[in-house]
Amino acid sequence: MSDISDRFSSHSASSKGQGEAMVLILAACPLLFWLFLGSTRAAIAAVVYVGLLALAARLIARGRRQEAKYKAASVARRPRVPRKLIGEALIGVIALLLAAHQFSTWTPPALIGTIAFLLSLAAFGLDPWRDKGFDNPDYLAERAAQATLEMADTRMTALVGRVAALGEHDLALRTEAIRSAILRMIRVHALRPQEFFALKKPLEKFIDLAEGEVDALETGWKTDAPGAAHRYMTRIAALSDGFETRARKWRAERQSDAYALDADLLLDRMEQNRAA
Repeated sequence: MSDISDRFSSHSASSKGQGEAMVLILAACPLLFWLFLGSTRAAIAAVVYVGLLALAARLIARGRRQEAKYKAASVARRPRVPRKLIGEALIGVIALLLAAHQFSTWTPPALIGTIAFLLSLAAFGLDPWRDKGFDNPDYLAERAAQATLEMADTRMTALVGRVAALGEHDLALRTEAIRSAILRMIRVHALRPQEFFALKKPLEKFIDLAEGEVDALETGWKTDAPGAAHRYMTRIAALSDGFETRARKWRAERQSDAYALDADLLLDRMEQNRAA
């Protein structure tokens, strides 16, 4: 519902910005008389002024669209180019140049141009000048949780690659299955970023131990491949079961619904299968 309302407000603000920009275009219509009633020089000047005003209107309209997106988002960066401010300054320059045709000194045109700029500023406002939401604790927690997920994925994918390099297909498949199960578990817990960090140290410990088991597998593979493979699978399965048990216990202490975690795991698996 909020997404629909955000889109509607963004569309409304965009339409309003376009309507205000059209008013600027209509305000330039008297310049068209220069094309038909004035000299060649006046006609050229009219074309230039209309073009500049159209550019100002386009800049302001695009600035309004950017502002609408900025306001609708909970986290957003300020526009890199202040389009509204540039368009408003351009209107002031146009007013100055037009007034210069009517006065012999630059003081009145400069005053008129300044007034035009200030009126445009009052009508359309400034572009957003600050990034928004990047200091929000929820956002920071979400970013940190995402970084932890990426770290775990990278390190565990490397483990699968090392096991696969030994040429034992069954070992690689089982290691990949453990990797998928662990990542699925931490993805589900990362849905609550503020609470997720209780699992960060156990996760890092699990990965450290898993890397140690792969080191032992690679060392033992040279002298006793079957024995090394058996020890590896026994220990890595125990590590995986221990981490999953701890994660489930941690979740159960914070959520009374015993089936909620399994439902979240099932939904995550369905999403991953759909993405694949």
